[in-house]
Amino acid sequence: MVGNACGTIAMIHAFASIPSELREEGKGGWLHKFVSSNLSKSPLDCAAALEEDEDIAIRHNELARKGDTNVDKFRSGAEESSFQSVLHFICYVEKDGILYELDGMRKTPKARGRSSQQTLLQDSIAVVQEMMAKSDNELMLNVIALAKQP
Repeated sequence: MVGNACGTIAMIHAFASIPSELREEGKGGWLHKFVSSNLSKSPLDCAAALEEDEDIAIRHNELARKGDTNVDKFRSGAEESSFQSVLHFICYVEKDGILYELDGMRKTPKARGRSSQQTLLQDSIAVVQEMMAKSDNELMLNVIALAKQP
């Protein structure tokens, strides 16, 4: 079972959304294998494949225990909802000239405006800055960018 996996899911979305020539740099790894074998499937079929993939559960749980956040502390009751709202990942991808926000707490992607592969990072930053400006609460933020290795 994979719990609190929004970061892992965000990485899958990001990896699946980058141009195929960039994905080839990850050839041989679990992420490449999973995305390649599920890219043409429906979202429900991809979710089912992810639920059945024991390798991701093992890897995710091992890495979660190695991180700085004590995930075991947030396993039950009200603390779990607090954990999920504080430690949450969202992925931004460009598809057909549109910037989409992929958020596991929503049922569907949210269109965020025009974008391109060349402006994806800048467009994503603008959306995050807007979100931060509208928030009444302190936001703690990490940003991960997938880019071609120089």
